[in-house]
Amino acid sequence: LLFLSAITSLISIYEGVVSLMMDKLSLSRVKATVLMAVMNILTAVVVLLSSTGLWDISIGGKNLFDGIDKLTGSFTMALMIFMCCLFMGWKIYPVIIAEIGKGANGTSKSFQTYMKWVLRLIAPAVIMIICLGALL
Repeated sequence: LLFLSAITSLISIYEGVVSLMMDKLSLSRVKATVLMAVMNILTAVVVLLSSTGLWDISIGGKNLFDGIDKLTGSFTMALMIFMCCLFMGWKIYPVIIAEIGKGANGTSKSFQTYMKWVLRLIAPAVIMIICLGALL
């Protein structure tokens, strides 16, 4: 079941890239899927050879696997959450408040003000502090 779960997740992850390759490169679905799989296998081989010490490829003094893990786990995820907070606070917030206001009870003005400033300023500031701490 775990293997089946992993395969179905992989298919959903690949779908966006395969669709993009089909549109931009005018490839069939089979050719785009094979090309994507080959690129991923080659990338995986390079990363694994780096982590075993057979190739000396490093990022920030760490082997390629650990460097990519540090980059994605500590920096890019925090950056993505930062961008989501800004988007939610400045673009989506009015829509959220309007939808909540349509409900039977609505929300208090103090809660609306609290959510507005948390999404616009406090959460992005905290996330940036975490992001900067990860770089050190």
